[in-house]
Amino acid sequence: MKKLLAGMLCAGMFFATACGSSASASEGGEAGVGMPNPMVEFTEPDFMEKAGFAVVGYPQQYALDSVWLINDTVAQLDFTVEENVKPIFRVAVDTGEDISGDYTVYDQTSEKTIEGTAVTLKQNTSGQTLATWSKDGYVFSLFFLGVGTYDTDGVWDIVRSFVTEVVMEPVPAA
Repeated sequence: MKKLLAGMLCAGMFFATACGSSASASEGGEAGVGMPNPMVEFTEPDFMEKAGFAVVGYPQQYALDSVWLINDTVAQLDFTVEENVKPIFRVAVDTGEDISGDYTVYDQTSEKTIEGTAVTLKQNTSGQTLATWSKDGYVFSLFFLGVGTYDTDGVWDIVRSFVTEVVMEPVPAA
């Protein structure tokens, strides 16, 4: 009886696995795939259709490497300032949530007001850096895994360019 039950259980598991794989493949998906990737790559930072906004201006002095939309709500633009300085810029409609994706405990925190916008800069001695601010109904973050040879003033200069040169469309109603 135990052998029969074990055999039926194995056959059932095999049949369920085979059917699941076949159904996935016939629907155009890959067999065994779990959750879909929440990051969708775009060619331009125009997310009007999915997220209701577009990044229509950004610092042109830095190379824009890739453009993403995360969970249809958070835009991510990957930049290169120089070889080892590659900031990750994120923006979303301000709902009060942290969109940075960075939960590091930082050694140093400083704040500045840049053209009327309060900006918080957090840094570690390793060079890991996070700047955050909100403006015109949007929340922003700029994350650096490393800042190369830039000192804190140099990092603030990069942050300033994003705070002052990023233009969003549309501006949400207050």
